[in-house]
Amino acid sequence: MRYNIYKGIYKRANNYAVKDGLNKFYFGDNAPKFQERIFVNPRKINHRFYIKRSYSGLVYKGKWPISKSATIESDKKLQYCVSHWVHNNTWEETGALKYLEKKIIQKGVYDGCKNKRDIINRYNKLDEIFIRIKKHGFKSRTELGFNFRESGGVIVHIGPNNKLFFGNGGHHRFAMAKILDLKLIPAMLGVVHIDSLQYLNYHRNEHK
Repeated sequence: MRYNIYKGIYKRANNYAVKDGLNKFYFGDNAPKFQERIFVNPRKINHRFYIKRSYSGLVYKGKWPISKSATIESDKKLQYCVSHWVHNNTWEETGALKYLEKKIIQKGVYDGCKNKRDIINRYNKLDEIFIRIKKHGFKSRTELGFNFRESGGVIVHIGPNNKLFFGNGGHHRFAMAKILDLKLIPAMLGVVHIDSLQYLNYHRNEHK
């Protein structure tokens, strides 16, 4: 019951200070923080599932929702990235442009794009980011000029037994890290299983 009360308040809270305070009250000084930066090895992440960014820092108790997870290879965006950056197909040949066009028709705006020109500009920008990461490494959001923790970063959940899951946020940057075989990248904390709170400080360490 006590946990259910915590979970309900956390989901409704719209202020990071409230979320941080709840976590500290229930789980102590080393509790997770909303949208905090962690460091993960992308080589060890082979599954994904989606939970809203607003749940970042939530401590998950009970059976992990493995039924909602899937392999990262099954994700279309990641497939397009592999086709483009590994097999040298154009973005159009990968199917990425048509995919985004369909999403725009459905939603009006998708991934910041409203029309074909926006789509082309977006994928040109992604190619620039890929080159930059290949040359200079994977930068944190702070290093890139963003102000709040790792907000907007690649989302990673910490499941039971310290198993990592891609959180379906930051697809292209996550794909770049996998393709470039990077050993460690900054990520935005998603949810944490209660049994893995003991591993949180390990993931906070950039120099592990």
